[in-house]
Amino acid sequence: MKSKKKTILLLILFIILIACILLAVFAGYVPVFGNLIAKSKISSYSGSDIRASYNWYEGKYSSVDGNIRYDLKNDTIEDLLLIESERESFNTKYQDFVLSSNKAYDGKLTLPKEIDLWIRLDADDVSQKYYKAYFFTVYDNFSGDEEQTKQRIQSILSDFLSFMKTSYSITSIQFIYANKDHGYTFSTDSKRKEIDLTEMGKILKKNDNVLNSLDYLEWKKEVK
Repeated sequence: MKSKKKTILLLILFIILIACILLAVFAGYVPVFGNLIAKSKISSYSGSDIRASYNWYEGKYSSVDGNIRYDLKNDTIEDLLLIESERESFNTKYQDFVLSSNKAYDGKLTLPKEIDLWIRLDADDVSQKYYKAYFFTVYDNFSGDEEQTKQRIQSILSDFLSFMKTSYSITSIQFIYANKDHGYTFSTDSKRKEIDLTEMGKILKKNDNVLNSLDYLEWKKEVK
């Protein structure tokens, strides 16, 4: 009987252990210890003692006011106030890119007025910032086959990343593109590494929805 109870207890403990591992891997949640780690990281970043709790909707630990988040899976911090404060300077730099691209592409590109962004900080070295750019939608007064279109997209992305690189380390991007014939989406997250455009062909996906959008149809009426 004792042996049977012991077996059942071990089985229950094993199931709990597996559940904890799955929560940590897929949800970034670790009971008790996760809160302690998050509290320590967020408090160290903010310079004051801050209580943290797990936000199941976001899948991250958050400060009480929700402005600072800690991602246990990636060991990164997200500061909503920092993101808001850097959005303007980021777009000031982006406007310089818009001007340079008008010359480089003979005015054929219609670029978004602004780009939204997200920032992740290395929790152990918050001076290391990793930017995600929401770069859409780019309309290109260009006509060509799919291969020519892909080369065009790679050229635009390469120019954008190189231009912004002097001030911002963009390691993640969502990019939507449309020309007279094709629509594509490029979305990648390289975590803390530079985006590798040599792998673009594996990630680039056709986007027919953008070709049916009202903005696209209005743009197409205006271009020659």
